Amino acid sequence: MIKHTTIESAVLSFARIQAILNNSKKLNLPEYRAFVTDVLYHLKQKTKNCDLGMLWNALTEKDNAEVIISLSKPEDPFIIHADSGGLQQITLGIKVDEEGKQGIYKRQAKFSTDAMSFDKMPIMVDDSRRVENVSMSLDHSAKYFVRELLYDVGRESGFNVMDQCKAFAKLPEDEVRSKILVIIQGSRFDDYQEYARGLFSVFDELPEEERELYYKQIGGLSMGMSGITNYFDLIDLYCRAPKDLTAAPERFRNLIHFLGVGGPTKVAPLYAIKPDFFGDRNIHYTFDSTSRTSCSTYGRFTENTKNRGHIKLKTCNLGRKLTPEVYKHLEDVKDEFGPLIEKHFPHYDISDIDKFRNIFSPYRDDKLRLSKELLKKYGEREGAIAYLNCTSIADFLHWCIELVKFFELLDEYSTGEFRAINNKPLRHAINTLYKCETYEEYMEPGVREFLYLTLKDIKLGNINIVETVADFENKKVVPMDEEEW
Repeated sequence: MIKHTTIESAVLSFARIQAILNNSKKLNLPEYRAFVTDVLYHLKQKTKNCDLGMLWNALTEKDNAEVIISLSKPEDPFIIHADSGGLQQITLGIKVDEEGKQGIYKRQAKFSTDAMSFDKMPIMVDDSRRVENVSMSLDHSAKYFVRELLYDVGRESGFNVMDQCKAFAKLPEDEVRSKILVIIQGSRFDDYQEYARGLFSVFDELPEEERELYYKQIGGLSMGMSGITNYFDLIDLYCRAPKDLTAAPERFRNLIHFLGVGGPTKVAPLYAIKPDFFGDRNIHYTFDSTSRTSCSTYGRFTENTKNRGHIKLKTCNLGRKLTPEVYKHLEDVKDEFGPLIEKHFPHYDISDIDKFRNIFSPYRDDKLRLSKELLKKYGEREGAIAYLNCTSIADFLHWCIELVKFFELLDEYSTGEFRAINNKPLRHAINTLYKCETYEEYMEPGVREFLYLTLKDIKLGNINIVETVADFENKKVVPMDEEEW
């Protein structure tokens, strides 16, 4: 398979597969499992410039661990990342005791190829700024990234990694198919260095022989990016982490994973970077498969909107009116996946998705006609079953067709074609990066200064950056203009 430089895997979230199929029990049905496997391997063939992997959560998706592994064919296995669930413990308020943590480690070891570590973040929260009825995972306005805490939380994370290594080492060899990816947090590149210094200082204090026993369980590094606030720091991390993150042992920089890259615009710079930047290292990235691919659930296919605090959400519950674009999308789904639908679900016509949904819509005047038409086609007793199956299958395939379009974008990016990026300064900066043939050329002051000046005002998130705990208490936020490029 042709891959762009050494980008080994674009990792999609298994949670979206589970959620779109309405409930996880469907994946335990042989016909659904076989269908999903065929669709995923169809998608795998579409990825010319990277491989395709999967990501699942060892805390919130623990009941699906064996199902996830069963979707991967032994002769052509997926790279499977297993998240530790650390973020969900914070955002969902899930409490995990030591026994629960050991269970997570066992599932990660047995049912993944890359196991994420439990990381601590240098974050403090001002509850007075919280937006009502908005989860912590969406509301960043109350969060403060405190640089003074980087080394100390790095050390805390180091002890977590040590515990995870111990857990892996105690398991029988046939129950460990995974290596640990150590998560490193930061905002700008120097932050990642400081965090890594703290984390690996825990291991530096050990005798060499004992340290080596732990290091055998580690396979690479994962760059957490929730603290990055602008495109310059994002691109600078992409370019420098494989070579310049010297606070982490060289051996672990052979695999760099960028955690939660987001949509196609955030992925684009990775495809502008030339092979010299990465050398022989493997690069994985996890893209947020909800931002681009939840069109049939929260996206552009519905006309109703709701406001929650400062965040505007589109909804697509039963009864919401579908936009005209959904019908064109259905044709794309049929063209791409028609043979697989006929193979696995010959009794259902995927074109009926809009009819089933609009039976419940208050906006349709022909609900009675549609109801009679569908009842005649499927029969009264099978009508509800047909509805659930048609809607869940079509939603899943709506998501998959968006992935196909995403992979087509990657093909454009890999040839230096970035017209799909609407932001002109960002597009100009990425084109400049694409022209850098070597890492040394990127590191020239003139190039990085140009990228900094072009990108520093293109925001990625609204998390607040402060230098010290005292600055957090006084709400003394670091302006971007005062950052050192």
